[in-house]
Amino acid sequence: MVTCKLAFHYFPHPQMALQEMRRITTRTGRVVPIDRVSAEDETKRVYQNQIEALCTPANTCVYSASQLVAALETAGFVVDERADDAEHTEA
Repeated sequence: MVTCKLAFHYFPHPQMALQEMRRITTRTGRVVPIDRVSAEDETKRVYQNQIEALCTPANTCVYSASQLVAALETAGFVVDERADDAEHTEA
């Protein structure tokens, strides 16, 4: 099992991190990323990321849940479970 807690929003190239997770995960292994998510609405997401950058300059981007799922799938993972506080609704 590979876990990554509260780190994706700091990665300048998250796809590289996902590729490395894929490389080291066995065929039956699991990857469990845990991170904050932004709004699905692009205008809200941009605004949220501007605020995040003011609070934490090292912050690269807080992604929406759908962006994180797409990144995982692009890296070759199958997303078979998802949990979030908003029950998959827009923030």
